[in-house]
Amino acid sequence: MVQRLAGTGLAGDRLLAGSGGGRRGKLLLDPVNVVGEWWFMGMTLSFTRVTPEQLELAFEDPERALEYLEDEERPYCFLEKSWAGIQFLLDAAGVGVDVYEDGDAIDEECTLFGWSDSMVAATAKALGATPFEVLAGFYDPQRLSEKDVYPMRHLWDADDIGYLRDNYGDLARFFEETAAAGDAAIRNFSF
Repeated sequence: MVQRLAGTGLAGDRLLAGSGGGRRGKLLLDPVNVVGEWWFMGMTLSFTRVTPEQLELAFEDPERALEYLEDEERPYCFLEKSWAGIQFLLDAAGVGVDVYEDGDAIDEECTLFGWSDSMVAATAKALGATPFEVLAGFYDPQRLSEKDVYPMRHLWDADDIGYLRDNYGDLARFFEETAAAGDAAIRNFSF
């Protein structure tokens, strides 16, 4: 995993070895030379609203995409670490949306994906037709654990459904409002 560590006094990209989820990892300059330790939180996924024109500019210049993501006035949906659990439920229910894989890569690292206005509209329609109660019928903590679904891995339990419900509601609302505005989105995968 490569992550830019802003504000740490360390310049450039560094490799983090270890596992996510708030566990401690070793901060590496390369896979051989350990230069310290760092606490990191794991893999998160978010969507940020942009106009179709801004999305085109982001494809032309990925730095623009980062500027849009940093704009705190812009509507966004932060799924935290719930994205893989939500995806598990979407797949089980046969909903044709993939929050991680859909879209077109903006940057070489494939951490930023662009979702066109038409893709946003189709996603809003699919999520709007799938209330969480439908997805809840596919919630099986044992199956999620057996499949090692992030972030709980093998530790899913009955109470975790609330975490997925809350974040799915935010996701559906984001796409509904973004589609209503005729806008596009940038998906950001952070690790």
